Amino acid sequence: MSTTQHIAVLSRFEDLATIHYREIERIARNMTRNASLAEDLVQDAFVAAFKGFDRYQPDRSFVAWMRAILRHRFLRYLRDRQRRELSY
Repeated sequence: MSTTQHIAVLSRFEDLATIHYREIERIARNMTRNASLAEDLVQDAFVAAFKGFDRYQPDRSFVAWMRAILRHRFLRYLRDRQRRELSY
């Protein structure tokens, strides 16, 4: 990928993230019922989304794509927490 293409991808991601951030944050708060956990989850999900942005299909909903990433991150968090609790 050329520098120009990389900048264009970064710009597109930034635009989508800025437009939809509050909605993604609301989804995370509703999912977790915990503001602090939701904040961490949103941050983690946006990092994962940026790393995997080449798999995003522009003809699909960005919010639906992010919701799927949030859901997977939250489920991983719950599994990890359960493992920690069971190990005590």
